[in-house]
Amino acid sequence: MPPAPERVADDREVPSPSAFDATPAPSTGDARAPVTILASTFVLALVLRAVHALATDPVLSSVGDNTAFRETARSVATGNWGRLPTMDGSEAISVKFPPLWPWTLGAGQRVLWFLDPDTANGVWSVLLGAAVAPLAGLLAWRLLDRLPLGSRRLIAGGIAVVAAVHPLLIGATNSLMSEVVVVPISLGVLLLADRVHRRGPTARSLVAL
Repeated sequence: MPPAPERVADDREVPSPSAFDATPAPSTGDARAPVTILASTFVLALVLRAVHALATDPVLSSVGDNTAFRETARSVATGNWGRLPTMDGSEAISVKFPPLWPWTLGAGQRVLWFLDPDTANGVWSVLLGAAVAPLAGLLAWRLLDRLPLGSRRLIAGGIAVVAAVHPLLIGATNSLMSEVVVVPISLGVLLLADRVHRRGPTARSLVAL
């Protein structure tokens, strides 16, 4: 029987299992959210929406959604709890539309009590609409945490700028339609969901969601 072949020691380095992990390492350096970039895009969004609000008026009609929002908001602001006149001359709370947006406008009228209701609606809508830009940028910043820090800042800032200058988002600001508040709330829910995913659920975060 021929002798077994002699095993030759292999001095080549055997890669560790982690070497096959294709997941890029998290970015290093200052990983805090770029406050300056987000604040700058908020100011940009605020200015563009303010200019649009000053140059145009909301298109209201007797059967339009925004007319109902406007009247309900005024009822909320005056302490009438959103009750509107009915056909029989009494007052009742309307259930035709969800209450969040008109109540948000009513709260804005109470906060901006020194302005007339229509002006308060416009100012409040501009402030809420401008929040879209930093919220979009912050969400991108959190989701792109595997990118290098420079690329992460560039993409997050670019997304925030797009949200600030997007004509549909600017145009919605002065429409008195609920899109003004739906988009920021949606971004806020996504940010909260990301926080829950990263840190685990808590009673407070689950209630907020």
